Amino acid sequence: ECGRDSVRLILSSIQESRALQKPREIPDMTGMPMARAIKLAAAEGLRVRAVGAGNVKKQFPVAGETVKAEPGQSPIVTLFGEE
Repeated sequence: ECGRDSVRLILSSIQESRALQKPREIPDMTGMPMARAIKLAAAEGLRVRAVGAGNVKKQFPVAGETVKAEPGQSPIVTLFGEE
């Protein structure tokens, strides 16, 4: 838990993990506070690699790009903070 933000771990079944393999469109998280962007990414079924802190300055893949993960994995988005 970080201030008012928190991260929740959810365990899923095999059927749910297959659903994670579906292509996902990356949301635009630039300008958001890092904690809020991480929560949004998690809600979208994305794993996050955060570099830096503060607001999200840029992200990879870019917003609107469609990505598909390896079997049994969720797509990864890298968020770059201002600091």
